[in-house]
Amino acid sequence: MESRTLFSGLRIAVSPSFVCVRSDKTLTVLSSAPVRGGWCEASCIVNRRVPADYHEPDPQRDTVRWLIRHGFDPEKAVALMTAARTEDAACTRVEGDGFCLAALVTAGVGNAVRAGSGGISADDRWRPGTINIILLVDGNVTESAMAGALVTATEAKAAALQDLEVTDPGGNVATGTSTDAVVIARLRRTGGPIHLYAGTVSPFGRAVARAVYDAVTQAVLRERAREEGKDGS
Repeated sequence: MESRTLFSGLRIAVSPSFVCVRSDKTLTVLSSAPVRGGWCEASCIVNRRVPADYHEPDPQRDTVRWLIRHGFDPEKAVALMTAARTEDAACTRVEGDGFCLAALVTAGVGNAVRAGSGGISADDRWRPGTINIILLVDGNVTESAMAGALVTATEAKAAALQDLEVTDPGGNVATGTSTDAVVIARLRRTGGPIHLYAGTVSPFGRAVARAVYDAVTQAVLRERAREEGKDGS
């Protein structure tokens, strides 16, 4: 397992079965994660790898059991799921005016979709292949800026997929996959400027966009390289 420190007291570990972030201090988290999504406080964020044919009828309950088996406290963890190779996670880091942030991304685009251009089946909605984005912020960022960062991160993901020419089954340029999730976790730094906004014109928003765009690009390219290796090309 590869492990390293991102910021003071914030560590990431990458393995073939999961990616996790552990913090010595409590994190304020906003997310669309399937386990403890919404607003919460946590000390750990886990991105769990599941099989490509995963069809557990209660994935939230199954993931809580998985957390316990692997030594995580489910009351202090936010958990995501993916069928992408977690060892191919991409991590980018950006420093700004009184803040540091990192984007940790796993990507599988086999079930790519374009928002607003037709429906998908119920089975497609629950496929585990996905793009999971974890944003980690050390700085004075307001709750409204955290919510805005989810929007900016999603826009940056869509831009990266457009530039990579990822398409849905109908040939439309994809904006994501059918099961994507985004997490933003904040360590509140003492002192320094307060960041109120996360739109792409703001310093914080620009940093979020750059970090996510680069991490999504790297993660998708790593998936492509693996698939090309399977094909022998």
